[in-house]
Amino acid sequence: ELATEAGDKEDGGKSELATEVGSEILRIFERIGVRDQDPEAKRLLTPLLNIAGLLLANGVFPPMLAPPLLNCTNKAVCKSGDIARLKASVAVFIGLLKWPGHLRRKTLSTLLQLLGCSFPVVRQATAQAFYIRLLEEDEGGLELSQEVVSAAESAADRPFDPPRRADNSTAEPGCEETKEAKSALAGEALAETLDLLSATPWSTDSQEVLIEALGRVHVHLGIAMPADGYSTLAPKKTVEPRQRKPEYAALVRENHY
Repeated sequence: ELATEAGDKEDGGKSELATEVGSEILRIFERIGVRDQDPEAKRLLTPLLNIAGLLLANGVFPPMLAPPLLNCTNKAVCKSGDIARLKASVAVFIGLLKWPGHLRRKTLSTLLQLLGCSFPVVRQATAQAFYIRLLEEDEGGLELSQEVVSAAESAADRPFDPPRRADNSTAEPGCEETKEAKSALAGEALAETLDLLSATPWSTDSQEVLIEALGRVHVHLGIAMPADGYSTLAPKKTVEPRQRKPEYAALVRENHY
């Protein structure tokens, strides 16, 4: 009994420490900017994401802090072109898949955006991490229902309340369900998703290959493709070289001054 009590106290101490560390990570996230040009963001965001990803991978990140961590990480990567930051965020999103329900579906939505990101190295890192994560699923597959209330959502200080459609059903921003809503990614759908993640050349420049693979992954996850497609996959605009103004010396020679 004494050993059990001592173990409980030790576990309680670890839990308090994890909560303290997690809360500090969130405080730093909220304090600093997220613009790529911000020196503080450049210096701190990638290490913060690495720490958060490590805590999640080891199962010690507090569930009640998972929803705000998702929000902070989304803000950190939204419109960012910092490749190191984007790659570091992948481990955070993969770790947040631990909790089913709305949190998982929002996380999946962001992972799909990273899978369609304009940087080949980020697409590859996302596909590899997602593949490894799905290999861990048992025969029941990955739960996809939005109706499940996870420990993270029930323990959060502020309820994770997604917006509602006109028919009063829930809908995640950028995470609209397909006509055939999926309750789980399992069986043949899971096998094909694994095949898509491992066999697709995610570093390719072929828009057709990437959009085809992304579309099939979307279908298996029951998440509709964005109505306007993935803007990150659009060909980059070519910048025409600016015409150089004639130099002063050339003008002097031409006008025989």
